[in-house]
Amino acid sequence: MTVTELAAMAGLGTHQFARSFRAAVGRSPQQYVIALRLERARHLLSSTRLPIAEIALRCGFFDQAHLATTFTRAGGVPPSRYRRETSN
Repeated sequence: MTVTELAAMAGLGTHQFARSFRAAVGRSPQQYVIALRLERARHLLSSTRLPIAEIALRCGFFDQAHLATTFTRAGGVPPSRYRRETSN
């Protein structure tokens, strides 16, 4: 869903929704969604043997490179290293 769609469902304008969301959650709707995607990716990396490209797609990233860039920027290590360090 887009911010515009969420705002309409809440009966608010787009900017008002984004401000209200940030006030309630502490981050923008986009930042929140990215955090959820990264959380799911971390879980799949540590608990499955799925290829990283498949994890990227399942978590809503455009491709493996997009996941790697976002993951590294957020956590300081690429997905492949995270997997090696956290896999059972």
